[in-house]
Amino acid sequence: MVSTIFYCEKDFLIKQDLSMNNKFFINLSRFGFIAVLLYEIFRWRFFRGQVVFTWEGLILTVGLVWIAMEVIFYYLDKNKINFSPVSFLMAFISLSLDAFGDMYGLYNSFSPWFDKIAHLTGGGVIAFIIYDILRNVRIRNQNSFSEKWLFIMTVAIAFLVGFGYEWVEYIEDMLYWGHQIRLGDAHDTIDDMQLNLLGSILAVSILKKYK
Repeated sequence: MVSTIFYCEKDFLIKQDLSMNNKFFINLSRFGFIAVLLYEIFRWRFFRGQVVFTWEGLILTVGLVWIAMEVIFYYLDKNKINFSPVSFLMAFISLSLDAFGDMYGLYNSFSPWFDKIAHLTGGGVIAFIIYDILRNVRIRNQNSFSEKWLFIMTVAIAFLVGFGYEWVEYIEDMLYWGHQIRLGDAHDTIDDMQLNLLGSILAVSILKKYK
């Protein structure tokens, strides 16, 4: 009886500790999103400067991704589906690298290498988040789909997100500039999408091995 109480209490303390860690990482990510948004708005209002993206586009991207992560976290938490706070943090870090790379001219000074690294890691981060969600949904639904389908769905969705980003670049060029500036030529676009795909495949392969 005493040992049962001891193990129950130990289990409760472990769960409490994990919950505190989750809240720490999520709140850290939220603080990061707010900080980047405020810094972008500050630069936009007082310093401007030339960016590959538009200032409005930079601010909107960070804001929309943050909202998307909050909606995903709220929905999964409400339905009692686990969601790694590391996914939240990785989304913030990946987006920050893209934003600061644009604001400080890294896409130009290190081009094309910074762009290639950004697409490779971006594809990996997107796949990590999607894999985390689908894997926990699968567990919640008692393995309702196979590991093979988990791999295929993760990579396919990550690829579609990468395609969507290229499409946003095209729309921005047409609506904001009136001609091609952000979107590269056909070779650049295909390279970006291939790197997104490669990043997602590498990420899922690693996750399958160690998760």
